[in-house]
Amino acid sequence: MATCGQGRADGVGDPTALARRAAARAVAELDGRRPDLACVFVAGSAAGDDPDVAEAALAAASAALGAATTLGCTAGAVHGAPRVAGEGLAVAVWAATLPGARLRAFHLEALATGSSLAVVGTPVLDGRHVGLLLADPWTFPAGGFVDRSAADLPGLSLVGGLAHGTRPGAARLLLDRRVLGRGAVGVLLDGPVAAHPLLAPATRPIGAAMTVTAAQGRLLVELAGRPAARALAQAVVDASPRDQALAASGVLLGVAADEHADGDDPADWVARGPLVPTGRALAAEVGVDVGSAVRFLVADPTAGDAALLARLVRHRGGQAPAAGALLFTPVSDGTDAATARAAASVRHGLATDAVAGFAGPGAIGPVAGRNRVHGGGSSVLAVHDGAGVSW
Repeated sequence: MATCGQGRADGVGDPTALARRAAARAVAELDGRRPDLACVFVAGSAAGDDPDVAEAALAAASAALGAATTLGCTAGAVHGAPRVAGEGLAVAVWAATLPGARLRAFHLEALATGSSLAVVGTPVLDGRHVGLLLADPWTFPAGGFVDRSAADLPGLSLVGGLAHGTRPGAARLLLDRRVLGRGAVGVLLDGPVAAHPLLAPATRPIGAAMTVTAAQGRLLVELAGRPAARALAQAVVDASPRDQALAASGVLLGVAADEHADGDDPADWVARGPLVPTGRALAAEVGVDVGSAVRFLVADPTAGDAALLARLVRHRGGQAPAAGALLFTPVSDGTDAATARAAASVRHGLATDAVAGFAGPGAIGPVAGRNRVHGGGSSVLAVHDGAGVSW
């Protein structure tokens, strides 16, 4: 039977003591059993200002847990019932016993090969798998890797998030007892464990769907034959007063989830962004090819909370409570209060208190059958008793 526990500690004291306290609280819920999988997330001003502090906390938690496989990273804020914290130093730990499960951990790195990048360390697949992935966006091309995973790694459903770092070299990743300063870390789940990736958008489209007619790298130059900045300004003018207020906090770029996306369903559009006007063009977070269908999005955390709760309730369908869950939300979804609401939705929707995770630059999850990095919405890995990794 799968069993999950979570622990959280925060303050301004010794980072190793805080980490050990959070780990002890998570393990205490496992009835003395050694964790098969554990996750550690470290956030707050202390970790952001001094990567050595985050490194010490990650290493201390890993040593205290003694799990067969441990993943972790630095974060913008951590989820851990009943609160979310982003100030001082906060450590959230999630631990699970997964009897009979087969776990394969991996470390990915991007190496320059002439004018392109090659990803090394990709695990070999032998069937359908769920993969948990944590990536440093400064040193790893997470968007490109995840977007291509449907073709390069068929049968793999990814869930996770992007680590937080205020500058290149500031983010930290944890893989078992090793603290790393670059790349991505992950684990493949297989065997008798019911793990379900779920994603709920927290965005709403404004304006019409458009085709990218001119682009230069990360610059959107023209949309539907018009200067991109003019197209954005017109979409905001035509929006409702409520959406105009949301747009004042920033507008995200929505990239079509597949070739059929053209409606108002937020799930049709993968959130990337925010967009930054640069003269007549718009600077995007990632490059978008000419011919791609795009749409402007506004972040709506309130609607996202309702969508997440509805998705979780529908997923559970009256079944027994989940054993636990991991939650990943983009920082762009709002303040600590917004991420706290997302955590509350997961606890309520899955009827479990064993919920932990973090807010970072992006969340990873499947939409329309493809893995994507999302700049708006919540990604959840729900763990249930039962046989078979499924999604």
